[in-house]
Amino acid sequence: MMTGFLNMPLTTTEQAIQLLESSRQPLIVFKKDFSGDALGAALALALVFEKRHAEPTVVCADFKLPEKYRFLPTTTRVLSQLSSAKKFTISLPLGGKQIEEFSYDVVDDELKIFITPKEGAFGEKDIIVVPPHWDYDVIITLDTPNLDSLGALYAEHRDLFYEKPIVNIDASPANEQYGQINLIDLMAASTGGVVYELLKAWGDYDLDADINTCLLTGMVEKTKGFKTGLINPQTLRNASELIEKDARRDDVIRHLYYDRDVATLKLWGGILTRLSATAGNKIISATVTLEDFKTTNTATKNLPDVIDELISTVPGVEVIVVCYEKEHNKIGVLIKSLGTFDPTRHFSTHQPQGTKLLCKFVIDGNDLALAESTIVEDVAKAIAVS
Repeated sequence: MMTGFLNMPLTTTEQAIQLLESSRQPLIVFKKDFSGDALGAALALALVFEKRHAEPTVVCADFKLPEKYRFLPTTTRVLSQLSSAKKFTISLPLGGKQIEEFSYDVVDDELKIFITPKEGAFGEKDIIVVPPHWDYDVIITLDTPNLDSLGALYAEHRDLFYEKPIVNIDASPANEQYGQINLIDLMAASTGGVVYELLKAWGDYDLDADINTCLLTGMVEKTKGFKTGLINPQTLRNASELIEKDARRDDVIRHLYYDRDVATLKLWGGILTRLSATAGNKIISATVTLEDFKTTNTATKNLPDVIDELISTVPGVEVIVVCYEKEHNKIGVLIKSLGTFDPTRHFSTHQPQGTKLLCKFVIDGNDLALAESTIVEDVAKAIAVS
């Protein structure tokens, strides 16, 4: 139990700990277009809650596990949708009576419940109807800039997010701070780093190799193997501590970087040959043809991994634009933003899908070079204005 906070305001971290410590059925969620950072942080927190005798539920809308994250422990716990709706409860105070017989049946689409006491009888006034409710006592969002990025999970269950307190944990300046408690630490570089600092404040005596490996995964992925400008002494110190506490560093590095499939690497190599840089390398862009996908045996699903490689290749980049050829005279546009530029808002007329950090949309046409130059010019003007 936390002590020592009488007669003084609690910090954000202390508020989060107080709420999480009292939770017995936490709901842990993260954005639909998730990263290894979000997944690792969610799995780590779930494992910690279980050690503290709670029953966590982890959900990500339409969740499908990428091959590179299969090394993480307990990934099968992640649900693709909420497995249960609100509970509707009918309460019958017994008043000292003992039950002789209990049964139910469904007749003509009607549920009938039969209760026979050993003595006496129950009447209509004995029945209490408890309003429908969710079992979860707190919602924890991880690496999720806004609630809309949760996809169907939020769209179909808005009432849940209005009813339950939200602890919003992130390391991104793009986060809209929608929680009752917003634990946003830009110095942590990754959400896994924020969670690690939280757990240290909470009491990290029960962290084990599985938990630490999950947290390290986020740090490694967000910093692209400690190669980006996100690196700072705090991040390096935390990574070092996790490795000292048996985080499986070799597994993380191998699966995130060395085990990339050959097809993705071939596609990346082809893109590098026609990579363009604008605004002092703040914007890099490339085009991908249907023939590129065909000859490398890849598809649009491989492009996010390619973009990750481009981030590691070009230091100082803020926006990455990839225009790719689609059938029927359509061009797909994939935009990754590492800074303050919000492609979902700037290109809202194209109805982009995704988040501020990574979104995609489709435009008419078959001239990839023209599409690339038009999009990049538009982004460059927006960045210059901001």
